Amino acid sequence: MTAKERTRRSTAAPRRAAYTVSVVINGLLLIGIHAGPGWRAVPFLTDETDQVLGVVTMSLVVGMVSSLVCVGYGAEWFTSVAGLAATVTGLVAVIRIWQVFPFDFGGASFDWPLTVRVLLVIAIAGSAIGALVQLVTLLRAGIRSLGEG
Repeated sequence: MTAKERTRRSTAAPRRAAYTVSVVINGLLLIGIHAGPGWRAVPFLTDETDQVLGVVTMSLVVGMVSSLVCVGYGAEWFTSVAGLAATVTGLVAVIRIWQVFPFDFGGASFDWPLTVRVLLVIAIAGSAIGALVQLVTLLRAGIRSLGEG
């Protein structure tokens, strides 16, 4: 067994565990959002939340499916594709949340709307960077596989 094979094998179990945790967390979030009373129990969410539920649900489902498949198939190119799909759908969801902004913080003395907007900008920037990283990783894996084949 080569050193490269030992490294792959030693990192596979923690990766599978992380993917499994991701599936569980996304599943719990889906249940929390859609099971009664779901998102309506959160006092600062407005009725406009209905306008973002579709893309948020899509993002969670894509994340679950991507992670679930990566538990069983961990080829670098595939995990990059799965990660790219999950990251892009998450980016779409965050952008939609920015557009709709389904929050009402009432007369709070703290500027929660500004804070949430800043966090959304950070999430958008992080997702865009993450998608770029996944794309570069995918391209590198493709180039490597061409060199090996």
